[in-house]
Amino acid sequence: MEPNDVTFTSVLQFFNHDGSVDEGLFLFKLMLKDHETIPNDDHYTCIVDLLGYAD
Repeated sequence: MEPNDVTFTSVLQFFNHDGSVDEGLFLFKLMLKDHETIPNDDHYTCIVDLLGYAD
């Protein structure tokens, strides 16, 4: 079973709240490359929030 948009959003939000920048960026790249999922506004919002935690 393939993950869907909601699954990716949920995991990105988890990484966001956990402050796991590297893991979140890895998942985003995996989402694009391996699962060929087109990011939506929620995905990009999670990435912007996640990068706010980057050092």
